[in-house]
Amino acid sequence: MSSPKSALINAWDKIAIILYDSRLGRIEENHHESYQDLHSNRLRETAALIDGLSTPYNASILELGSPQPIITCVSKFKSANIFTADIKKSAYEHSFQIDLNKDNVPGSWDLVICTEVLEHLTCNLDDAFKRIMSSVKKNGYALFSVPLGILGIFSPLNADCSAKFSDHSGHYREFTPSKARKFFRSQEYPILVEKIVYNNSLHWHYCAVIGKL
Repeated sequence: MSSPKSALINAWDKIAIILYDSRLGRIEENHHESYQDLHSNRLRETAALIDGLSTPYNASILELGSPQPIITCVSKFKSANIFTADIKKSAYEHSFQIDLNKDNVPGSWDLVICTEVLEHLTCNLDDAFKRIMSSVKKNGYALFSVPLGILGIFSPLNADCSAKFSDHSGHYREFTPSKARKFFRSQEYPILVEKIVYNNSLHWHYCAVIGKL
């Protein structure tokens, strides 16, 4: 017999598929473009957080958890040296494979972008955060975002990876605003900007720009 928590997760899973993932799944063969369309508001608002950073014109940028550039496509950094890293192989020329559950992030970067990634990890998040920040140059930046729970208020999951949220999303954890703030504010690097942004569906996302100053 399933627990009340499991029943709630399964129920929300079905609702999310109807309200959210059915839109994304319509164009499975064109996933990159459909994802950008579905998340257009979040992408624009998230990119705006890094457009004002003091980075070199030819800044070296790494987008984690993406086979192709996404955030940088709607930012001022189109001319920068942009690389991507994902757990899957990519046809993108400047991409490499990495498993953030265990791998160190190679290279040294002016800006590391890690949006909508931490919720997919099963490892200790503090360890993953340290591995990511170790690749950021002195006076560089990291941009993080994580999805918030149902309507941005409630999540049936703990942020400590106690259960898998759903097969359709691959989330192992989600956050409430207070849990997201608590996690990022507990790290050794200062938060320069933090904001909750709204997506084009029933989802909100917590964003933070971290400075390695």
